Amino acid sequence: MRTTSVERLLNRAFGTLMVLILAAGAAGIAASALQYQSIQLLTERVVPLRLANKQLHNEMSQAQSALRGYLLLGDPALLAEHRRHAAQQPLAVARMRELARVDADRADIDDQDLAAQAWRDHALVQTRTAPRSAAALVTSERGRRLYAPMIVANARMDARLAADADRLRARAATIRSVTLTTSLLTIIAAALVAALTAVRVFSRINAPLQDIVRVLDRLRHGEVGVRAPDNSGLVEIRAVVQALNELADTNDRARRSAAERTRLDGAAREVGIDIRQHMSVASAIEAAAAGLGRMLAAEHVLVRLPDGQNCLWSDADAAPDASDALRRYLDLPLELALFDTDTSSFGWAADQPGPTPLSDRQADVLTAAGAHSVLVIAFRDPDTPAIGTVTVVRTEPDAAAAFTEGEVQVTEGLVAGFRRGLAKAQLFEQEQELVRRLKALDQAKTDFMSTVSHELRTPLTSISGYLEMLRDGDAGEISDDQDRMLAVIERNTSRLRSLIEDLLVLSRIEAGALRLHRSPCDIGPLVDAAVAAMLPAAEENGVQLNAEIETGLVAFVDPAQFDRVLVNLLNNAVKFTPGGGEVTVLARHDADGVLVRVADTGIGIPEAEQPELFTRFFRASNAIERAIPGTGLGLPIVRTIIVRHGGHIAVESALDRGTIVTVRVPDQAHTPAETQPAAVGAPEAP
Repeated sequence: MRTTSVERLLNRAFGTLMVLILAAGAAGIAASALQYQSIQLLTERVVPLRLANKQLHNEMSQAQSALRGYLLLGDPALLAEHRRHAAQQPLAVARMRELARVDADRADIDDQDLAAQAWRDHALVQTRTAPRSAAALVTSERGRRLYAPMIVANARMDARLAADADRLRARAATIRSVTLTTSLLTIIAAALVAALTAVRVFSRINAPLQDIVRVLDRLRHGEVGVRAPDNSGLVEIRAVVQALNELADTNDRARRSAAERTRLDGAAREVGIDIRQHMSVASAIEAAAAGLGRMLAAEHVLVRLPDGQNCLWSDADAAPDASDALRRYLDLPLELALFDTDTSSFGWAADQPGPTPLSDRQADVLTAAGAHSVLVIAFRDPDTPAIGTVTVVRTEPDAAAAFTEGEVQVTEGLVAGFRRGLAKAQLFEQEQELVRRLKALDQAKTDFMSTVSHELRTPLTSISGYLEMLRDGDAGEISDDQDRMLAVIERNTSRLRSLIEDLLVLSRIEAGALRLHRSPCDIGPLVDAAVAAMLPAAEENGVQLNAEIETGLVAFVDPAQFDRVLVNLLNNAVKFTPGGGEVTVLARHDADGVLVRVADTGIGIPEAEQPELFTRFFRASNAIERAIPGTGLGLPIVRTIIVRHGGHIAVESALDRGTIVTVRVPDQAHTPAETQPAAVGAPEAP
């Protein structure tokens, strides 16, 4: 059979089908246009006009009935109803005129409008006639006679519109029947043409296609070696068979490549996980070399870095002489110039003719080691110069020993990941060294603070004792000027004693030696005592100190340490509040236990500096500018004590408006059982 037989057969069949389809489409479009025209007339003119006509009839009837009822009964509500319906009649007529499309419509509307107008004119006379009178009966009868012509005209127009509607519906039904008949005949003709074409085509191309289908089914069920036979006389079928067989060959190659790539990806993931588990640089390099060797079935892997951290991994079955030769390869200079930003790897083979990317010395060492195929990967970050190399060596001479493209790609990705893992290991080692140094420095600082604090207490105690003796007159009378000088010394001695005490407390906290001796304690008297102790300083600074304390504020605290918290907070509030300001202390029950709030109207704290409030030795910039004395240790100590009591502290402050410090500690109901008196006095973690 000629090459074009199938093409000619299909063209003829489809040409006939297209003619039938176009004819049926044209007939359908024409019929649809006629049917649409009928439906459009019915929906846009006849039905709306008929509804408007009925509305006019309804308004006239309602108005006439209401007027007659008014004349007979004299009910004002009926008169109002008559006027409402009479007012709607001109609107209904106007709506009908808008819908009118033919002269007959307009003539009928004019007849109704004239009759309705005559009736409305007489109705106006009727509304002025006294109801339930003889004149009312006379005018009502005349109105009934004037109403009759309008009703007759309305009924005539409704009958004509009903006839138009029936005619349009019948026309649409006829068009629909003709369209259905034409479509059915076209479908039958198309089915006959399609059947004839199918029979003719089936006998020529079905058998080869069935063979192709069977081959596809076998391929789908995993018979990768099956191929379709080329026994058809049609060029089209032969082309399909050839394409199918070529696709099957390509799929086989892709399947083998995908399986190998999947194996390599899985092995690469395992190697990457193994590398990331090593936190030292040396162990990470050894893990990378061993993992690459096992993944690529290579006998040797060499890792070379510029800082001399080199590694040679050899398979257990590798020849010892080859390993000894490759150790000399590690001593050769790095050939990093072989790699640019676009070159990540290259291969080398012992039997490769012509020049090689390696130097002569490197090639000689690899040849002496029995290397057959070599893969060299640049060790670097993306788009950066190479800093080292990873060399994979295979000594088997067969064709399978050559590195495939998939192996090269996976190895490049793994080496790039190894670079990140190595950087992580280097950072970890640096961090460990830094942590060790910081711990040593922190211990030295703690020892220094503790030693200095203890050494300062002894002379400070002696100074305080002699100062007290001088002020008491034990060494003789002193003048007023001398007494003022001694008062200054005494204040600064107190400040120094407070600083040393804070340093000692901070030292005990950092050393884990601060012990809490907690017991059920009423917070109220502690707050009251702290306020009383701070009153002289508040009065001296011109600050008003107020307290609002509830009763029965029992909490599980260390009284001495909690008193330290209260004194620190009150001292800060009074110290940072200018004269004329106010400090308010509130102590009450809270949903989480006992709340103590110290609010002042002082200088406040800059918003940007508030996150540093609990940092040791930190002082706000505005306090430094105003030369207000302090050490920056009070709030860190307060926070540590409160946290170790199981509570928390919060600070709210606005610059030049004041500061509010809120402390919450659990009461007995909110204190965990394991921290109750059985554990009182036990050392706690800082």
